[in-house]
Amino acid sequence: MSTFRDGRSARWSPPSRLPRRRLPAGAEGWLTSTDSLTRRVAEACGGAGFRVALLGQRRVRPREDERRLLGMGRGEQALLREVFLMCGSTPWVYARTVIPLRSLRGGLRRLAHLGERSLGSVLFADPATRRERVEYGALAGADAPAGARHDAALWGRRSVFVLRGRRLLVSEFFLPVVWEGRREN
Repeated sequence: MSTFRDGRSARWSPPSRLPRRRLPAGAEGWLTSTDSLTRRVAEACGGAGFRVALLGQRRVRPREDERRLLGMGRGEQALLREVFLMCGSTPWVYARTVIPLRSLRGGLRRLAHLGERSLGSVLFADPATRRERVEYGALAGADAPAGARHDAALWGRRSVFVLRGRRLLVSEFFLPVVWEGRREN
């Protein structure tokens, strides 16, 4: 299970307050991209082999800020899914998804059984999926999960997606290797 501290050190801001001057070179394009991050990482990874590594999945009570974004009641539980988007054996992105348990009904039950398949492949395959809200922030590298800890801050974004009328929250933190352009195996 991940040792990530639930993003408590991340301070989230709306797009209008993205501190562009403080971003590492090459980071802005990754952070502000509206297409499938899964597809983008896979393309950038090239022949090194893209894959999703499942770190863990469990029921949780979301943090207060997450609960508000998802329109959840105080006692409601959610499914928390944590993964790395990998290029070969190197983690490029740490992703944390919060899905209210009440959303995991009908055809969306499959979201609880993705395993090492990409959530992005589900979200971007459905033309009715929409991204409602995006925020940007930085996470202290020391607060990242094992395997992603870093001396530098990990810049990220979080997005509320609506899939078939149900909301889910996806937070994505980029490891510096992404904009440094290195492919490690």
